[in-house]
Amino acid sequence: MHELAHQWFGNSVTEASWDDVWLSEGFATYFTQLFFEHVDGHDAFVQGMRTARDRIFEFHAENPDYRIVHDNLDDMSKVTTGQTYNKGAWILHMIRNEVGDENWWAGIRNYYRKYMNSLASTDDFRDEMEAACDCNLKPLFAQWLYQGGNILIDGVWHYDDSTNTVEVALRQTQSDGFRFSVDVEIGIYGSDELLPSVHRMPLNGADGRLSIPVAAKPDRVVIDPRTVLLARWSFTEQVK
Repeated sequence: MHELAHQWFGNSVTEASWDDVWLSEGFATYFTQLFFEHVDGHDAFVQGMRTARDRIFEFHAENPDYRIVHDNLDDMSKVTTGQTYNKGAWILHMIRNEVGDENWWAGIRNYYRKYMNSLASTDDFRDEMEAACDCNLKPLFAQWLYQGGNILIDGVWHYDDSTNTVEVALRQTQSDGFRFSVDVEIGIYGSDELLPSVHRMPLNGADGRLSIPVAAKPDRVVIDPRTVLLARWSFTEQVK
């Protein structure tokens, strides 16, 4: 399926330079996962994205300075790596989550229609997605494509019975000097609930806090219940 996806994004729409090769490999990798979702269901898609996330962190541990858009590498043997495929796919996944499905598919169709049988750059792709969502994606592209690093989060939560709230505290703990501005989704599962209520928590620096009103103490609280954030974390209940 990966090579079939290339027929649509890679052969018909070709990256303008080797710096933009993620537009081929990231698309082919992500659209392969979308095919598996269509055939095998959403759980298969989630498992594929989680496997890709593990590989991204394994690569980063050995190549901490690597960036997706890499500004004309001297060593052309490093143009494509596992990050180009897996992190490229994850970046597309996060863009989709940011702009919403309807805008995502509109942007994809416009991008393909405009650049079919031609060349496209990362900026060209961003322009089409911004036009579709009427939003500014420069910060997202800047931190995920033009800088290196990955997010590590250490977090705790506790239920405050005096206010009927879940109190969440998160801290970015990566030691490579990179900081990310992201929304972290917090999922709250009530008693016997199969699906969580989902709350967005801005994490714009090293630390973040969120207070979430609830009817009663949750059965459990989790980070990223929908699998939409490229990060790793430790998240535990704080007993007071």
